Amino acid sequence: MKSWERKEQKINKDLKNQVLSSLKKRIDPKKLRKECEKSFDLRKIISRQFLGNVALGHFVCGNNAWGYNQHTMHMNYYKIFKKEYDENKFEKKIFDLLVKSKNKTPQTTVTRKLPFKQKRGGSHEPALPGKEIIYSNKHEPKNPYIYKYCNRTGIDFFKGPLNEAKKITEQGYEKIFSYAFMYGYIEAAATIRFKLGALDESVFNKPRFRRHWHGVNWVNMFYDKRSLKNKKINFFKKFYKISESKSEEIINDIENSIFQSTLSNFLLAKNENYFVYMFEDYPVGDGEEIDDTIDRFFADLQIHKKENNYNKGHKYDRINKIFNKTRREKYLPTEGCPAKIFNYELFRFYTLRCKHLEPFDVRKLNLNERDIFIRYAIYMGVQEINYYINQIIFSAE
Repeated sequence: MKSWERKEQKINKDLKNQVLSSLKKRIDPKKLRKECEKSFDLRKIISRQFLGNVALGHFVCGNNAWGYNQHTMHMNYYKIFKKEYDENKFEKKIFDLLVKSKNKTPQTTVTRKLPFKQKRGGSHEPALPGKEIIYSNKHEPKNPYIYKYCNRTGIDFFKGPLNEAKKITEQGYEKIFSYAFMYGYIEAAATIRFKLGALDESVFNKPRFRRHWHGVNWVNMFYDKRSLKNKKINFFKKFYKISESKSEEIINDIENSIFQSTLSNFLLAKNENYFVYMFEDYPVGDGEEIDDTIDRFFADLQIHKKENNYNKGHKYDRINKIFNKTRREKYLPTEGCPAKIFNYELFRFYTLRCKHLEPFDVRKLNLNERDIFIRYAIYMGVQEINYYINQIIFSAE
């Protein structure tokens, strides 16, 4: 082991011990919720990826003849998205997408026809227009890590392999998967449309979201915390044809898991956002430190060494199965789709992961498996709508 590896391992061990030590302290539930609501910020996750794409647009403007047209195209589609998902249309648009999402996935199709003209001549060349994205039930059975894998499972919103659907049903988690997925889907859609702020679209300025504009908070009060919760209640009430009180009970259960569970305290102690950085992007911010992305995590699982720091001696069968499966897979999750579709076991391992050390023991931490599963289902909902909207704007495929 190299000296820098030993140094990093010691740092990770110290951090792990600090986390375990802090979890022994009793924390007031109200204080925990307040801290978690402040720290668990989906806006930070989504804005970083979005601004990374804008930063790339700024870069290609100065380095490629087609760059100006591509960046302008992305910004035009962003304006179209904001108009089509404004306050008067948002709820109906997202509800219609949720209906489709029950048993379909967002998939790219034909080359799109641009509703505006590209600049031509001189130093400007046309940019590739990208592809249309629709919800489709077309199923490609070879790669379960991409959205073109769209399986009918009988569980609302779960379109993965049947053996995973069977496990969800055996645990009695089919309803909570659907509820938590829908919660994450709505939260992400509202965050993208109403909570990011005003985008500075200048080619020459560093991409950023302005949180205030002419002294007025840009976050629309129509979508503040209380209002958005009421809208979620209405979504659940209408979608599942249940009472308002039942809808509120479901949402309260999910939010108690997010903000007031042992898992909440654990993630807070690890200094991790409840929401997950899905993939690497161009860095935004001056030396900003971020959580590990799922990109890095998956790369860790692909290490072709018999021995690894996550499972020394291969003594944990559950980890062995994860490593063996990922090494057997013919396809990586990035192939054909920039989103990461993890199964529950992979996501569970990600949650309990400690950098390059054996993971935290869920039993010693007294974590409730159901809370980890809720986090997984929320992640699935967040990333699906995030991928769908990003494809509309940036057409990454």
